[in-house]
Amino acid sequence: MTIQTILFFYIQFIAPSVFHASANSPFLIYHMGGEFAPVMVFHNEWWRLFTPIFIHIGWEHFIFNSLTLYFIGRQIESLFGPLRFFFLYLLSGLVGNIISFAMNNGVDSSVSAGASTSLFGLFAAFGALRFFFKDNRIIVQLANQYFIFIAINLAFNLFESSVDMSGHVGGLIGGFLLSIILGIPFQMDHFPKSKRLLALLAITAISAASIVFGISKF
Repeated sequence: MTIQTILFFYIQFIAPSVFHASANSPFLIYHMGGEFAPVMVFHNEWWRLFTPIFIHIGWEHFIFNSLTLYFIGRQIESLFGPLRFFFLYLLSGLVGNIISFAMNNGVDSSVSAGASTSLFGLFAAFGALRFFFKDNRIIVQLANQYFIFIAINLAFNLFESSVDMSGHVGGLIGGFLLSIILGIPFQMDHFPKSKRLLALLAITAISAASIVFGISKF
């Protein structure tokens, strides 16, 4: 049910682009809620750290991310449960966008959007589970497959200037730490409180430092 809810928000945000000549227009993406560092700093529009998670730049972007969410989302939601999955998805995207903001170009920043920060967070969640369920053959196998996918994707990102590499890496960091913090229902004995607290402190420190660093560029 959580996946369907997220897809509904995807559709709500992308629908306006159908009536415009180009969904790749920075002006359109900005008005739909894209991340844009200058207005976030000078006009306190910090809500733009959330809205890009549901915005897509054209139908191809929308369809690819929707299919990715549907297939990996079903696996993650079956492990974490609907509520934990929702927070894992939303907060991974938030952390990814915060780190993306940290790497902004000041007043020369461009508008960005996309759910990739959240999706990379879901991939990273499997990576975290691999360390906590080393004896679970299925989780280990899936995690290894996603490690390969992540490596290939990031390698291609290096040659694509339009891709927000920092947002993807931020999503990975967020998803990895959040999966430890949230844990899996009825399996919390696998997640020691000390490691959950350490992960919480780490994600808080990284997010705070990223925001401060991003603001310092103005």
